[in-house]
Amino acid sequence: MSLSAIYKKIPSYAPDLADDFKSMFVDFKSDLITEEQFISVSLAICFVIKNEFLLNNFKSEAVLCLDASTISCIKSAVIMLARDSVFYKFIDASSNDEIKSSTINLNEETIDKMNTDHITLYMSLLAASILNNCVRNINIYTDKLLARGISAEVLLLIAKMAAVLKAIAESFGIEAIRNYEFTPRGENI
Repeated sequence: MSLSAIYKKIPSYAPDLADDFKSMFVDFKSDLITEEQFISVSLAICFVIKNEFLLNNFKSEAVLCLDASTISCIKSAVIMLARDSVFYKFIDASSNDEIKSSTINLNEETIDKMNTDHITLYMSLLAASILNNCVRNINIYTDKLLARGISAEVLLLIAKMAAVLKAIAESFGIEAIRNYEFTPRGENI
């Protein structure tokens, strides 16, 4: 299993998506982020979108450059972010002033104690925030990364990675649905 297996499985009706995946993932070369950061972000995205085929192929890449502790940190971070995103979206959507002024007050020690590079972790959390559509978390991790000297170009790359992998997962989901042939209507119908 490999990233080329993902590329080969992208449906023929999505050639732009296939091109995007090939240029961004199969032919990955970047002066913006390290391979470890790239694989960490990709893995976080796969955990959020929960597509087994994508996850298995990225895991085979991850074991080549990430240790088990880093992979475990990414899993924990994605889970914590899912929790926080639900809470923040509720607070932000509420019209009640008392609720709007609330703080999360949930245990945040896990992320603080993670024994991994925090820039890589924040990149992964930004990707997960984007996929969870949580504006507050997007802003939190964007600010943390910018404060650590990470460029807007890197943040845009992370967003593109999330967009491409999400679209690929959607195409795989469509292909997994029981296939019915759609025949165009004839003139006499």
